[in-house]
Amino acid sequence: FIHAFWCCDFVCHAISLTGPHVYIVMQTSNYYDSVAVQQPASSAWRNRRIDHNQVKRLLLKWIQQRMSHVCRICDLACGRGGDINKIHEVFTSVPCDCIDSSKESINELIRRSEEVHANTHAICADVLSHKLPKNTYDVVLMNFALHYFTYSQESINALLGNISASLKEGGAFAGTCMNWRTLHECKSVTMYDRQCMDKIDQTPWGVRYKYYLPGCVDLDECVVHFPSIVQLAFKHGLYVVKHRCFNGFLQEHGITPLASQVNHSYVLFVFKKIAVECVCLLYIAPHPPCFQVGG
Repeated sequence: FIHAFWCCDFVCHAISLTGPHVYIVMQTSNYYDSVAVQQPASSAWRNRRIDHNQVKRLLLKWIQQRMSHVCRICDLACGRGGDINKIHEVFTSVPCDCIDSSKESINELIRRSEEVHANTHAICADVLSHKLPKNTYDVVLMNFALHYFTYSQESINALLGNISASLKEGGAFAGTCMNWRTLHECKSVTMYDRQCMDKIDQTPWGVRYKYYLPGCVDLDECVVHFPSIVQLAFKHGLYVVKHRCFNGFLQEHGITPLASQVNHSYVLFVFKKIAVECVCLLYIAPHPPCFQVGG
């Protein structure tokens, strides 16, 4: 698709996988294909949507204020393109590669890109097996999808390695995920084995639960044990510089949450890509100079 001021092109990669990841990819792709075709009413979960959109928009602005020049963005597990208008609003005209395994979701993303005249490159591919171009992106985003990659240490390690290699030095990996500390309080969550949470520090991977939000999600997910994510990310040169619950982040910006009880179950995060030599130095001086943790 070509327009005088914007463009949106589309590539579909064949998904050829082996091992347990096959089931996860096919399950999520098939489910979100059906959701993309029969989307929930815009009035559904209204306050939740408003707050979550506010958080993601403010998160993009938080990154923009701390990065002098953004040339290319990647939105991993982008779904139906619900964030493409926010990305376009904050990073106007910056090209964005949008990757998702659901073909119907990608089709909806393309439609939304056309509406806002966003400069997107839509790719239908499995996020884990798709090799991202090296040293290309200033920002890589992943919203509400980390739980599909924490079923094993190998899978999340591969994901973080792929993301790190694709980021330029000083680039940001940012997004949102479930708050593992308050997971047991979330009404949408049914734990398969609550005792697993008692030893989550020792065995953080593959702890499953059912997440059900009528019209939006009805799938198995895995706990995102953030302390373990931080340790693995650090090995790939990704240093956590922001980790905040939704309510706290909104209040930081003078906004009163509309769905504070729901927001209690979610956190946002930002990792900064640092040079290998800086990783060694951080064992002595643990805070990088350009960002302030929790700032």
